[in-house]
Order: sequence, then structure tokens, then C-alpha cells
Amino acid sequence: MASCSPGAIKSFPLDLAITVTDTLYDSVDEPITMDIQWATRSTPPMFISPTTNCITDEVGAGNTNLTTLRFMNNNYTISTVQIIKASHKNWILPNSIQSSNFEDIVITFSTTSATTPYNYLTFVIPILRFAGASDPSYLKGLSDRNSNGPFSLQSCFPTDPRARFARYVTCLAGYSSGAPTQNVYIFVSTSGIQANQATMLKILESTGRSDTFGIYNTPFTNRLTGGSGSGASGAAPGSRPGFIQNIADFSNKVQTTTQLLNYAGFKALYPSVDTNIRQDDTSAYQCVPIDPDSAIVDGKINVDLKSGEVLSDVLDKRNQLRSANSVSAGMTPGRVEKYLGTALGIVLLIILLFTIPWLVMVISSGDNNEENVYTGLTYNILIALIMGFIGFIIGAMLN
Repeated sequence: MASCSPGAIKSFPLDLAITVTDTLYDSVDEPITMDIQWATRSTPPMFISPTTNCITDEVGAGNTNLTTLRFMNNNYTISTVQIIKASHKNWILPNSIQSSNFEDIVITFSTTSATTPYNYLTFVIPILRFAGASDPSYLKGLSDRNSNGPFSLQSCFPTDPRARFARYVTCLAGYSSGAPTQNVYIFVSTSGIQANQATMLKILESTGRSDTFGIYNTPFTNRLTGGSGSGASGAAPGSRPGFIQNIADFSNKVQTTTQLLNYAGFKALYPSVDTNIRQDDTSAYQCVPIDPDSAIVDGKINVDLKSGEVLSDVLDKRNQLRSANSVSAGMTPGRVEKYLGTALGIVLLIILLFTIPWLVMVISSGDNNEENVYTGLTYNILIALIMGFIGFIIGAMLN
């Protein structure tokens, strides 16, 4: 079984020994976004069983009503939805409301892509209990089977498209002998969502619990070699699954973004987001057949974000198409005819503008002996030919 590197995060959650601030989060801001297609349902969501964290929602074999998203040119489908014991309480701002966080809703997406560096995307949305708060429709449906829909997980995300998310990567050990490690990209909402305290107590009661929800539980939990636990539980740092010791550690392992939910706005500002080139480290393509002589430049692989193909493959296909249609950058007969036509037009234009008026002038002046006429015509035709040749050369250079 492949092991994660010693310096990698290998657990969920990741706890903090430092106090976060807006300034600290801003210092590690790196804007990224993703296109999420939210599914809706007419019936209220429910837990799979009374004692589990997992919610049925759109998850299930054969279900076509699935929330999906697109990130780094890969498609992801929702795999689990859970309500768990508060896991990232110390990440919430302002710090004064952290004590209102007793549980999180956690949504995990997965992809079958063999080239992505992130096999799973997990969103942690802290739920803040406040008396009199307006409930997200999804949580209201969990607490009351008679409530009216539609219901969508979108209501469990911040309504502000510029809401901040902190993010870090957790490494999973290989699932079998010889299997490579995989990565989970964790996104934590630093503002969370509000819900009525009575509603959350009713949801908790429906699971048969009276104190708190359970911890995060997914099919890859046993591959978290750093452990999976309750996070900001007040336990000693050494006993927590993952731990950020200081600001330097934070800056090396955590980034933030305020564009995650702002796909439409971000794309409007940067239209090339779908067509530019992404440079990937070669380590992201360990199991992908590529030509190292053409695909790798300075240790990087250029990827066309519109098609998802290695750029060298895109250019190769384009050259093959050009060859099949006899298209080249050389001086083809058609191009020569085009330039000769331009040059001939210049010659005729000069004759029309200069030679004919000259002949009229000579005849009118009476100085129209044969030698003068012949010399004048020769001179004007020579000028026309020179100008036509110059036009031909200029046309060829411009094209």
C-alpha cells in the first residue's frame, strides 16, 4: 500500500493552534472557482437510518437527479451527505460565533477521472445555532417530513457568491497493494450558515442521539493514516487527528478563495477561463501515456482547458487536419494567384492613373512625335511593373 509523504496532511479534520483573522486568510488568498449544477427534489431528505450521519439526498445507484460539479476540467458527482459533530470550529469568523457551531453538514464529491490530482472534493459547512434564525429549506425538510419543497443542498451553502472558503489537501494511502495515494480537497466555509437551534435539536433527536452527531465517516476513512476525529474538541494538540502549529505551517498548507461559488461572475471577468492553458506538474500524470519529447516543456505539461487534452496532442491533430486538406504555410498555387492578381491590379491602376492622362497631355501639347511617345510609354510601364512587383512582395509578407 502506497504511503503519503511525511509532510503531507493525512487526516480529517485539520485543527488550528492559532487564532484566524481576516488578515491571515487574505494573506493566503488564491482565487479558484467551480461550476456547480444543483439538483432539487420535491420530497424532504432523510437519514439512511436513525443512527447514521448519512442523508439519502440525491445519492443512490441509478438515481439521475444528481448534483454535479466541474472543477479543473473534471466532472464530479455527489457521493455522500452527512451531518457530523463540529469539525472546523476554529476556522469560523468572527471568532465570537465559534461557540454557536455544534455540527457541520459535509458534502463529498468524487470523480472517476484518472488524471485529476484530486479524487474527492469535500465541502464542510459549519451550522451555527441561533434562536429565531431562518432555517435553510434543506435542514427544515430534515426536521419536518411534512414541510414543502423544493429541497436542494444549495440552501446549505452561503448565499453570498463571494463567501470565503479555506482549503487544504488531505492525502489518502493507497487502497490496496500497489495502488497509488489519492487526494481529498477539503473546502471549509469560514462563515457557515445559520439555523434555528430548535430545528437542529429536532434533527439530532431524529437520529436517536441526545448529545452530538457522530464524526465524519466515508468509504475512505480507513485510508486517513493520520486519523479521523472530532477536530476542535478541546483535546490536547497531540491527540487530535490533524494540527496546524503556527502561522508558517498555516501559510504552507492552507489557501483561501472568495470565488468558489462565483463561477458566473468570475467567468464574466475572465472569459478565457475556459480556453486558456493550464500547466500541470508531471507528477499529476504518473499513469497517463504521453510523449515526453513533445508534451513536457520545462518540467510542465500544457493542457488545453477547453478540451482537457494535452496541448501537444491538440496541435498534432490540427496539423493532421491541415495536411489532409492541403493547407500549409507555404506558397501554394492559390496563394500565388492571389498575390499575382493583386500585383496586376496595381499595374493596371498605375496605367489608368498616369499613362492615359500623360497621353492626353502629349497629344494636346502637339509634342507627340513617335520618339517622345515611345519613351514616355516605356517609362510609365516600367514604373507600373516595379510598383506591381513591390505590391506582390508586400502582400506575400503580410500574409
